Amino acid sequence: MSSRFRYAGSEIETRSNESQVAAFQAILAHSSAQLNFGVPQADCPPVTSVNRSSNSKIKPRETPDVCRFLSGLFIAWGILFFGASICAAESAFQGSLLEWSALPDLPNSDGVAGPFVGVHQGALIVAGGANFPAGVPWHATAGGGKSLKTYHQAIHILTNDDQGPRWQTVAATLPRPLGYGVSIETPHGVVCIGGEWQEHRLPDDSIVDSLLTGGEGSAETTSTTHRSDAVFVIRWDAGKQKVEVSDQWHLPEENPVGIRPMPELPAATTSAVGGMIGDYLYLASGDHGEGGSAQYWRLDLRKRFKDAD
Repeated sequence: MSSRFRYAGSEIETRSNESQVAAFQAILAHSSAQLNFGVPQADCPPVTSVNRSSNSKIKPRETPDVCRFLSGLFIAWGILFFGASICAAESAFQGSLLEWSALPDLPNSDGVAGPFVGVHQGALIVAGGANFPAGVPWHATAGGGKSLKTYHQAIHILTNDDQGPRWQTVAATLPRPLGYGVSIETPHGVVCIGGEWQEHRLPDDSIVDSLLTGGEGSAETTSTTHRSDAVFVIRWDAGKQKVEVSDQWHLPEENPVGIRPMPELPAATTSAVGGMIGDYLYLASGDHGEGGSAQYWRLDLRKRFKDAD
C-alpha cells in the first residue's frame, strides 16, 4: 500500500501495508500521551496520514513532544552510528597507511635523467643517465659558453644495513656514458638495453669531453646523438659488496663458460620500453634515428646456452 505522510509542509511518500501504518500511528499516539517535554504546540507541525488506496484521510494528530523527541533520537543515533563507523574506518586506514620517507640524495648532486635503474639482491642500482651540470641549455653558462648535455657511466648502489640506507659509488662502470635505455629487473641482474649518448665537437672537429669540462662548451660546439645497440647485465654481489657488469645473463650456479653473450639489438634504439615474461625479454617502440617506431622484439633466454638447439 502506498501512503503519504505530511511533515513540516512536505509530503513524503512511503510504501507499506495497513498494519505498518496503524502501528506507526499507534506509536505516535502512545508517545504523545506519555511524553511531555514542555514544547509549545506551535513549535512542531502536525503529522497527517493520507491513505491513497482508500482515499480516506486520518484525522491529524498533534504531537509536538514526539516530533522533538524523535528528531533528537534520530540525530543522536546518526551521530553515534556514523561517528563509530568513521572512527573504525580511520583506525583501519591508519593501520595500513602508506607513508613516504626520505632517502639519502643521489651522490650526483645535479641528479640524472634517464638512468638504468633496478633492484638486485636487495640493492637499488642507479647507473648512467644524463644532466646539464653547467646549467640549463637555453641560457649561456656563467662563462658565456654553451651548456652541454652530459652523459654518465658511474654506477651508484643504495643498500640498507644497520646504519640505515646509504649510497656507494662502485668501481665498476657502464661500458660507456649512456642513458635513456631500458632497464628490466630479473632475479639474476638488471638487464640494460639500448640507450643513447652524445658527441660534442668544435668547428675544428676536435671532440669535447663534457665530463672533463663540467658540461660546458663554446658557443660553436655542436652535438650529435648516437644510439646504442648494446645489451648487458648489472649484478650486485651482496656477499662481496661489489658490482659486476656482464654481457651474459646466467644463474649463479651456471657455468658462464657455457653461456652465450647477450646479442646486440637488431637496430640501435633509445627511449624504448620493455619487460620480462617467463623466459622472454620484450622490447617495444623506441627511436632508432627516424623518430618513434612500432618495432617489437623478443629475446628467448632459453637459447643462451651454447649447446641449445
